Amino acid sequence: MRGTPPTDSCEIRVWAGFGLQPYPEGGHPLEGLALRRDGDRFSGMRFPRAPGKVEVAPISGWPAFWRSLVASRIFDLPDATELRGYRLGLDGTRNVVEYRHGGGPAEQDLPEAKQFLSLLDLLRRETGFDAEP
Repeated sequence: MRGTPPTDSCEIRVWAGFGLQPYPEGGHPLEGLALRRDGDRFSGMRFPRAPGKVEVAPISGWPAFWRSLVASRIFDLPDATELRGYRLGLDGTRNVVEYRHGGGPAEQDLPEAKQFLSLLDLLRRETGFDAEP
């Protein structure tokens, strides 16, 4: 997730949850926020634990908010596995920040992307896991 934010288009997703905590009937164990930039156009969507999604807009306005995100160095966050001394617990709420610029694994010409797609296919065939690459 490191690097200079692109000026054309990208998306930042922030997730909280992943633990075994209870969630609303019909809901899900994750709270999510997706922030998207397409050139000079911005959009935001919040995915609460309850069913549904809600469009969001920052109080300070999109251009100021986006500058604040860049200033917060969100694009420079390392993966937790890169942090010396970081210990991952077994359960509890986790926070994940994703940054997407360009295509997903199906659009990548990397051995790791092909390996991941093969893993998804296995999970889909064997368990019915429904995930799009």
